[in-house]
Amino acid sequence: YANNSDTWIMTAVNLTGAVNPVLTWWDRYSFQTNADWGVVEYSTDGSSWGRFYSVSGTRGTWAQQQIDLTDWRGAANFRIRFRVLTDNDGITADGWSLDDLTVAEAGVLPTFTLPFNEDFESGTSKWFVSRWSTSADAPRGGTTCLLSSPGMNTYPDTWAPISLNGQINLQGSTNPQLLFWARGHMWWCSYFRVYVSTDGGQVWADTGGGWNHDWNPDQTWQRVQVDLTPYKTAANLRLWINVSTCWGGADEDIYLDDIRVEELPAAVTLDTPVPHLKTVDLSWSASGLGADFWKYEVYRDTSAAVGLGS
Repeated sequence: YANNSDTWIMTAVNLTGAVNPVLTWWDRYSFQTNADWGVVEYSTDGSSWGRFYSVSGTRGTWAQQQIDLTDWRGAANFRIRFRVLTDNDGITADGWSLDDLTVAEAGVLPTFTLPFNEDFESGTSKWFVSRWSTSADAPRGGTTCLLSSPGMNTYPDTWAPISLNGQINLQGSTNPQLLFWARGHMWWCSYFRVYVSTDGGQVWADTGGGWNHDWNPDQTWQRVQVDLTPYKTAANLRLWINVSTCWGGADEDIYLDDIRVEELPAAVTLDTPVPHLKTVDLSWSASGLGADFWKYEVYRDTSAAVGLGS
């Protein structure tokens, strides 16, 4: 590719009548890392463009990329643009190779029942994945976790999404919870969010399970729990996990492991406190979670209404 260049190829598809459309392609690339880029952009009108994929650096092996397009089903002229942008420092490389591009129906999505578990030990077959890849770098459990941006930053104003290739049936649950473990870092202008949908992926709700920039527990796994009780009657809950950047682009590496959707376990029972002059003895029944148990937490307050949100 040339220095100081901006080149692209573009196609368009009619998503009218589509139910679960998915963009699929294979690629490999060699760019000057975080200076020259390949990005995939989309538009419904040909003038306003968004980005949902970016790569830089080098990957010499072919890898499949998939992006769920249900957000844009019904668009009669959905444009997709593969674009290469380079700087002017005199360094070039082989560029971006693309093959086997399709936009097709995903078909009938599988339905998962509770408990839903994903530890990525068997790869990413349950997900529509682009750019994210499995990693053996200090997973929380087993031998594999998932990494958002292997060997590169993220281009400005760009998404890096993965979405569940299926739906989770929450009917019959009482207090369903989403749990996952994460570590890594997100510097200025990067964001991590987890969304859910109950209408087949047309409208997505932010669960609150995420962070903004300046989050950096690089080597320490953090447990995240999201209450899905508002969706407990849904037979078709879908998950969408996304890293995004604003105008400056960002250095971000998010590791994910042990994603679970399951019923909230039975609460432990607090025994009658035994007061002393300056202390109080507390005891409670043991958790029945076995190997899944993480920790007990004790909160205190002057109000009888104390809770996790106090």
